[in-house]
Amino acid sequence: MTDLTDPTRSLVRYTRYTPGPSPLSSSLTVAGDTVSARTDHGVAVGRFTRRLDDAEQARLAEAVAAAGGLGAVVQPAGTGTVERLIADGVDLALAPPADPPAAAADLVGVVRDLDRSLASHPVAGLRLAVRPAVDDADGHALLEHIGTEAVLVRLGTLALEATAYDADHAVVDSLEATVDVGIDGPVEPGWSVRLADLPIAVPDGGYVVVSVGPTEVDVDGSGVVQATHLAWTTP
Repeated sequence: MTDLTDPTRSLVRYTRYTPGPSPLSSSLTVAGDTVSARTDHGVAVGRFTRRLDDAEQARLAEAVAAAGGLGAVVQPAGTGTVERLIADGVDLALAPPADPPAAAADLVGVVRDLDRSLASHPVAGLRLAVRPAVDDADGHALLEHIGTEAVLVRLGTLALEATAYDADHAVVDSLEATVDVGIDGPVEPGWSVRLADLPIAVPDGGYVVVSVGPTEVDVDGSGVVQATHLAWTTP
């Protein structure tokens, strides 16, 4: 079984990349009993990390062992997201929604689960926090610091867009707002800025999408800010 006890050894590396005029990327690394990630898009951007419990370590080690020896597998890439997963004896280039090779299916599933789990374990970043309107009470949108460490940002005049769609994906309501933030430097834990009131409710069977930008954040702790893409969708 793969040894998970060496904290300096990268057991698994996983990246996601979506090409386009504003490309999106994220990465995850498992080393020892720690899983860490960084992302430049989504409802939250920045750095995330947590410890793996014994059961998670065992499941991951078993999945890596089961996929071991598979070697390099490259799925034909389209115009959408590409995933890369590297582990002991495995080097996968995946093109969702295509299924991964059967021998690596559990490994891909475990790593994707770990990636999703990190959202609630921030180190330093920003989050777009949204509460849609309910009954007669307006909602609101906030941009807030997440994590325990300061994060370097560049925030000028931010434009917020909120759109409500019905069950047939037709627009039924929308709102635009701007707010001058004017920060070029670190923001500390506890920092937030109110972006706008949101008198937009979630339609029956529909959903709401909210985005804000432009935002630049140091998402990897390098001391350099980069373009990020913050967006929220009805859970």
